[in-house]
Amino acid sequence: MSLKLSWIRIPPLPPLIPLLGGIIMKLSRLNRAVKEAYSRGYSVTKDGDVKSPSGDTREVNLDTSGRERFSILLSDDRYVNVMVHKLQAYQKFGDELFEDGIQVRHLNGDKRDNSRSNIDIGTQSDNLYDIPEEERSRLARERNMSLSEEERTRRAKDAVRNGMQKVDDKEAKEIKRRVKNDNYDTYKDLASEYGLKSKSSITYIVNNRVFI
Repeated sequence: MSLKLSWIRIPPLPPLIPLLGGIIMKLSRLNRAVKEAYSRGYSVTKDGDVKSPSGDTREVNLDTSGRERFSILLSDDRYVNVMVHKLQAYQKFGDELFEDGIQVRHLNGDKRDNSRSNIDIGTQSDNLYDIPEEERSRLARERNMSLSEEERTRRAKDAVRNGMQKVDDKEAKEIKRRVKNDNYDTYKDLASEYGLKSKSSITYIVNNRVFI
């Protein structure tokens, strides 16, 4: 006996959804894909594995930023990517995920860990501090190098004027050497050791070349 399989065409979700308080929000294509996948019965287990509507484990691949995803076929015969972390967050928080300014957080900084306990929602600032300090420093250096020399100098002078840098050139070089050699505990401790008022001062010193 053979079974004949066929696609069930589901009309695409409307781009607008009602939220609490009667607020209407327009959904991005990625967020619409999350709701579509959920409505079809796709889910993410507490350990972060994707399950198809039939209960089979679905294979995933990585996008360019290293986040897991899988694809589904829409009713217009186009494939759309479903981000696993977003589907897990939608299962956990519902439409709160789609409120303005809300992002999905990986609490341990591992973008491939989509377990239920590791997924939360918050602001962009919350998301930034989920990234390990070393990775934040690397990203800051890359952003800094993309700026012109004039802009880097201006930002460094602003930091000096705002009291963020209060070390001389010798101390600055020592701080940069210690960071490069991983000879410190945290940026906060390092800032305190050199009499700086915040760990952001260390970031400025590592990424700029203007000191007092």
